[in-house]
Amino acid sequence: MSSEFECDPSALIEAFNNVVDSYTDIALDEMERTAKEFRKDLVKNTKQVVDTSKQSKLIKGYKFDKTTGFGSDMEKNLRCKAPHFHLVEKGHNLITPYTKNRKMVSNGGQRIGFVPGKFMLKKTCEEYEEKIPEAMQRVLDTIRRENNI
Repeated sequence: MSSEFECDPSALIEAFNNVVDSYTDIALDEMERTAKEFRKDLVKNTKQVVDTSKQSKLIKGYKFDKTTGFGSDMEKNLRCKAPHFHLVEKGHNLITPYTKNRKMVSNGGQRIGFVPGKFMLKKTCEEYEEKIPEAMQRVLDTIRRENNI
């Protein structure tokens, strides 16, 4: 027993184009929302491990660049304007000064210790390894709902 199935290719193509167009807008909105949440959680994690009275530039310096790319190649880059962010995040050596009052110090440049890193960004990224799939599921659910799939 055979049955004939007719499908208008132009209607199918139009439906696919609607899904693709809606994906870009919905994914961009979800990316913006997730980036704001990520920054908020990063600030919270930073406040937990750093003395905020001394490190206010560090907390205020977290910024996301504008979204670049299109479609499946969209991305947002996080940057920190604070010049000492990498020292706090990954740790650094303590070195005695080379000069004092513009005169060379005899034992200058000696390593006297190590300040361990706080790893605020790493901790936040690990938290978001579970949250990103949930955000992508919200994008798919929204696309299905808007396009009646």
